[in-house]
Amino acid sequence: MLRQWAKFWIVWMLMIVFTSSVAVAGDKTTGEEPDRPWIIKRQSPQPSATPKSPPVQEALPWKSDEQEQACRQMMDALDDSYRQAQYSSLQGDSCRTAEHASRFLGLVDQCRARCPEGFLDQNGLKAEIIRNLSVLKQLGEERCPPKK
Repeated sequence: MLRQWAKFWIVWMLMIVFTSSVAVAGDKTTGEEPDRPWIIKRQSPQPSATPKSPPVQEALPWKSDEQEQACRQMMDALDDSYRQAQYSSLQGDSCRTAEHASRFLGLVDQCRARCPEGFLDQNGLKAEIIRNLSVLKQLGEERCPPKK
């Protein structure tokens, strides 16, 4: 029974792949309409005229090597707390999501206070990420009130 199901599944997937990749435009010699008008014709992506160059990262004005090292360590901690908040959220654990999101937002505040302006942006931390984690923190605290 399992082999029959596997064979059916493979044939079905191959049928989907082959029918979805074929573009039907009708017979150009006789002018007949396609027999399956529901198939969508795919257009090939056209390459852009000029390739995009990666943005040039400006050198940040560091006060000292210790400041740079501390900011890099905070960025590593930010990445860790972001990943843990994301994992906890996917697992449905509201309490741990709120805990990690709160830690993340605290580290963002510390980075803004101690690191040069533009450090977070240069390392890929966008306003949308901060907004999403503040919402996760708020929702997590609603479902799991903080311990007193």
